[in-house]
Amino acid sequence: MSDKKYQAAFDYALRLLSRYPRTVHEIRTKLAQKKYQPDTIDRVLAELANTGQLDDQAYTTRWLEAQLQNRPCGRLLCRKKLGQRGIATELIDQALDEHYPPEKELELAQKMARQKKEILSTRSDKKNRQQKVAFYLKNKGFPGNVIYEVLN
Repeated sequence: MSDKKYQAAFDYALRLLSRYPRTVHEIRTKLAQKKYQPDTIDRVLAELANTGQLDDQAYTTRWLEAQLQNRPCGRLLCRKKLGQRGIATELIDQALDEHYPPEKELELAQKMARQKKEILSTRSDKKNRQQKVAFYLKNKGFPGNVIYEVLN
């Protein structure tokens, strides 16, 4: 394996990480798209992990905290989005249990429902308002049992 190819792949990965945090899966995909050899990719990923520059667990925690702060959504949608980024199911479950327990999800759903009801209060009757709030919460990734509890 050429040290020049390894260094080029490593530099490319660092450039990607300098823009914003990424997962192991995202870096692996980007390097593969650039036609780097699998053993070179594995070596780059190992080096980045050893130096702490690539850590899916830390990424998951930071992503979840930022998501809840800036674009709140239900646990289902968080799980889906993290899965699309290549995060392992075990890491997702662990982060959700630690940082976004079901009680917090219910509180967030209640808050979002109140805000949506205020916006809709002048535009629609009560039945339509309830239905629209339910669709809104469903689209934000809240499960049916949480939506039911919030609306009743």
